[in-house]
Amino acid sequence: MLNWLRRLTAPSRDADTSSSFAFDKLKPRIERILAMDLRSADAREEHADFVLETLRELNSDIDKVGDAAGDYPNGVISGDAWLTGAGYASHAHALTLHFAENQWLEHEANASGLWAKATLAVCSHYHHMVGPAMNANADCCRRLGDIDRAVQMWSGVVKDFTFLIDGYDDDPDGPYEDDRVALESLREACVALQSAGNDTVDSLNLGELISKTDAILSRPTPTDDGG
Repeated sequence: MLNWLRRLTAPSRDADTSSSFAFDKLKPRIERILAMDLRSADAREEHADFVLETLRELNSDIDKVGDAAGDYPNGVISGDAWLTGAGYASHAHALTLHFAENQWLEHEANASGLWAKATLAVCSHYHHMVGPAMNANADCCRRLGDIDRAVQMWSGVVKDFTFLIDGYDDDPDGPYEDDRVALESLREACVALQSAGNDTVDSLNLGELISKTDAILSRPTPTDDGG
């Protein structure tokens, strides 16, 4: 499961594989960036080195998390690696939103890539967490003009998320919130691929997937009492 997405965000070959993580060092640096007003060219120039260095160090430490996580969830992961990876995913998400708000696309793309990488390292079995991160990075690639990379990432989402539809064929109820987010991510990837001129991914018809997903998402979310 999620093999396509794992390959897209595999750790770099020269990642430092020592066991300790730099979360306590990086967290205040990330928080400092989140407090910056980066809307002007002057502000970006002033803070460019600090921002880039922080993102590079964050990338290196996420690679270490990925190495420590191995093939999790199929294998065992340490609590330190899981908590660090989840923390990095949350912080990279916040950085993605911050750079987007400040209209700094280059670093929005960098941060969203780190968000996806950290999420896949420790939460690859949580589709509602993987989908938004992958789609966010794919859209950054599109806006930067790297449409091939964007298509590759959207296609990975489609290939690895399509099975989620299967359980709703005869179900009158819609999905619970987490599955709803995952299915919305599948639909978003399908629509984006159509906009990029694609009708299929392998043997999967994107129009049919969108129709099926729309039907499922239109159903009411079940209540806790089954009503």
